[in-house]
Amino acid sequence: GDALALKKRTLVWWDMNSCPVPDGVEPGRVRACIESALEKEMGRRSQVTIFAIGNLEYISSAWR
Repeated sequence: GDALALKKRTLVWWDMNSCPVPDGVEPGRVRACIESALEKEMGRRSQVTIFAIGNLEYISSAWR
């Protein structure tokens, strides 16, 4: 069931400079969108860890 599925882990490396949050998308929704897309692609849920990298000079101060 879900308990077993959540023991599986997925790591996401996100380069925020080359793949920024699209206009109109709330930054707080990004994680949920990534998890939903992974579940749809893999056909199962897993524990997701997201490593976001980027030059903060190019990222809105609202996100920091």
